[in-house]
Formats: sequence, C-alpha cells, structure tokens
Amino acid sequence: CYVLPAMMGPGLGVVISPLIALIRDQVIKFRQAGIPAAAIDSMQSMEEKKQVTDALRAGIVKLLIISPERFALQGFRNFLTKLSLRFVAVDEAHCISQWGSNFRPEYRKLGKYLEDLPSSLPRLALTATATNKVRKDILNHLRLRDPAKIIKTPMRDNLRISVERESKLDDAEVSLVHKVWKAQGQGIVYTGTRKKVGKLLKALLSAGISADGYHAGLSHVQRESAQRAFIDGTVKVMVATNAFGLGIDKNDIRFVHHYGLPASLENYVQEIGRAGRDGEDAECDVVYTSKDYHIQKFVIDKSHPPLATLRKCVESLEERQDIDLNEICRVVTSKSMIEREEILSSMDTLVKEGFVTKRGSRGYFTLDSEVCFSLGNIDKIDEFYLEYPNRKKSAMTRLESMLVYAGSGSLRERVLKRYFLDE
Repeated sequence: CYVLPAMMGPGLGVVISPLIALIRDQVIKFRQAGIPAAAIDSMQSMEEKKQVTDALRAGIVKLLIISPERFALQGFRNFLTKLSLRFVAVDEAHCISQWGSNFRPEYRKLGKYLEDLPSSLPRLALTATATNKVRKDILNHLRLRDPAKIIKTPMRDNLRISVERESKLDDAEVSLVHKVWKAQGQGIVYTGTRKKVGKLLKALLSAGISADGYHAGLSHVQRESAQRAFIDGTVKVMVATNAFGLGIDKNDIRFVHHYGLPASLENYVQEIGRAGRDGEDAECDVVYTSKDYHIQKFVIDKSHPPLATLRKCVESLEERQDIDLNEICRVVTSKSMIEREEILSSMDTLVKEGFVTKRGSRGYFTLDSEVCFSLGNIDKIDEFYLEYPNRKKSAMTRLESMLVYAGSGSLRERVLKRYFLDE
C-alpha cells in the first residue's frame, strides 16, 4: 500500500513503524526486491546515519522507514521539510488508540507532529485490526480530513478456524501436541505466559517434534537464535507469547494455534493473520479451558496497577529526583501498605508513558517535569490520571469479546464482523 505509491513518481515516501526490529526487517526485504529503502534509528552509528541523510538529500532513497520517536524530534522534522516528500504513511495505526490492543503513547502525538509538514502532503493510515472506535481515534488523532476509508473483513477464506474447550489443562496440552504432530509444514503456537511456553515446549520436544520457544524473558541472543531457526525452517514450530511475530513476514506458515484464550480479538486476528499468506490453506485452532479467562484477567490486573499507586510513585519522585528503585519502594511503602510488585508495575507504566526517565544500570528514576506539567490549563499528568482507569475497562471489554467469540460456535464469523465492521 505504500511501496507502490513511492515507486510510481518522484519524491520520498515516509513510513512510521512501531519497532526498530520490524523497521530493519522491512528495509532488508525491500532492498532485496530492488526498492531503494532506508531507515534511521537509534541503533545506528553517526556515520551510518550520515550515509542515510546524504542519500536522502541526493534523492536516492524512495522509502524512508522511521519510528514515532524519531519523528518526534523537531530537528528531524525540520530536515524532512527540506526534502521532496510524496506522502507519509502510519503503519500499525491501531497503536494510536487506547481502545486498541497495542496502544503506544508516542503514536498519539503524530497528528501534532504532522502539522510541521505541508498540509497538502497525503497521509495514509494502515492496520489489520481496528474496531469502529479505534478507526475514529485514528481519524481524530492523525487529523485526517474526509479520508477515503477502505475496510475489509479481517478473515481470509484460506484460514480453517476451530475452537475447542477442554475441561483440564493437561487435555488441552495433549490436544495441541497432537495437532502440531499431524500438521504439515511450519507453524506457531501462541500462549499467554512464559511458564506455559516452557511447559508446552517440553511436551513437544518429548513427542519428537522439533520446536523452539520465544518470549520477552529470554535474552536478545536467545530470541534472535530462535527467530532465525524458525525463519530458516530449522524447527517445525515456535511456541511463543505475543512477543513473537511482528515483522515475521514468512508466507508459508501452515498453522497458527492458540494454547489458551487470547487476550483480545485484535490479538487473535493479528496472530492468525500470519498463517497462509501464500494463499494456501492453513489451520488456526484455539484450545482453551475455563481457567484461561481468569489467567488473562490476572494478567490485565497486574499490567494495570491502581491509580492510587501511580500517584504515590509520582509524589515520591516530586519530593526527591534521581532515586533508585529501592528508595522509591521504601518511600511509597512507608506511607502505605503497597506491595513492591505493584510499585514496580507502576514505575514501568510511568516510564512507558514518558513521565519518568530511567537511566543507568542501577535504574535511577527522574520525573520529567516538562512532560508532566505542560498542557495549557491542565497538566499532562492530570490528563493521564483522568483517562487511565478507562484502559483497564477497555482491556476487560476486549477479553469478554474474545470469550463470546470462543463460545459462539457457527456464529463466530458473524461475531467477528460485528466486532470489527459493526455489521
């Protein structure tokens, strides 16, 4: 959707993409296809960045892929205005919406940053999974004026879908192992926790099936090795959390199964969408138990610390800047009976939102006053406090919708269409 427009005329197409790993993978694939693509990211040396900027000035590059953090830099946007731009595309645009499953605060600011570029510059937003509410958020925050909307069903005819509910976890595991054992070609089994990744991986290996595991708790080297083994075809199946898959452009994946209930229909559709991209048939089965709903609810609770704890963490940083995590925990627990794990989750949230900066190997934290306290008549941190409770409610709503889908039998396609297309 953005490669062809970039190649069909003069000028540079700029694409905003969420992850450096995904960006680098895209650039490699485009170059292999003969498309002059490039990226500028924080992992590059100064010399590498200079080579790219020189190529951009010379008009050699047709497609530039960057992160929202790069686009947020005023100096970089000033640099773009000096180039001959053709369009700006926002990939994975659902990241803009707090009502979506992969909300990224940096994405919310893209509309404001786009004001620095010519108003006549075409804008394109792309996503595989967006409800009507998310689409409205995309239009609003990217400030798209009366855009053409191209909306299609998220399901493909070549995906064979089934859902099985088992009474016991052991029965679900046996069912998954059997499905993988009889399957042709390579595939992925998604599951909700690192513990379940390890348990199912052990069961697959015991059954003589070549497999590997992938989750965020593994080292960078381990994840790279596992991903390479899957891409190269060395292993038949990858058992993974949702940390695996974004940017895995492998068109001959023959099955994508779920061991347990996915957290949302957005996640589910994104993940099974990696199967059968060559147009050939692919199997997509969900095997779950009644306990899976409670596991996902537990994950939602843990990843959404109470607003009161977030406030206390901010207050502790207002009193004293540049303190380590142990000191934050001491200060907060001295004023309340809050557990350390809840404080850790709160600090992670505040860092992700950009209100707090973490630096150094020991993890010293500093409150970013400019970010927190500068939004006209209302401080940004107060605006965050107001809308934060809605995030957990939204996550629970998505989980409930996934449960409805799992139990809807022959009506599953109708449930999906109603959820994504409002039909």
